[in-house]
Amino acid sequence: MELLQQAEIVDRIIFHIEKNFRVKNCLKDLHEVIFVEYPVYEKVFQEQVNLTIHEYIVRLRTEQAVRLLEETQLDVKEVAIAVGINGYFEFVRIFEKQMGISPSKYRNQICKAKVVK
Repeated sequence: MELLQQAEIVDRIIFHIEKNFRVKNCLKDLHEVIFVEYPVYEKVFQEQVNLTIHEYIVRLRTEQAVRLLEETQLDVKEVAIAVGINGYFEFVRIFEKQMGISPSKYRNQICKAKVVK
């Protein structure tokens, strides 16, 4: 597979994920969008992005959660749902693994930092 084809596949995957990451099974119909089977597009994606598709989705959801925690008054459970994670404890586990701190503690630190400024 040519590098240009690989780049196009990766671009389509990223576009699809960014459009649908809030949906629990956002990859369910991905093969219909890129016309390539899972093992092929997973390998191409990982080679080009240095992340698995799952890792990319987790990173994107975490980044969006950080933004929502910083910019909104949504409670943690609402933030979880807004980024496509329906379970509160699953969200906390994922957030802590990515950020090294719980979502609630993260928000509290951000609030304290804003008050100090």
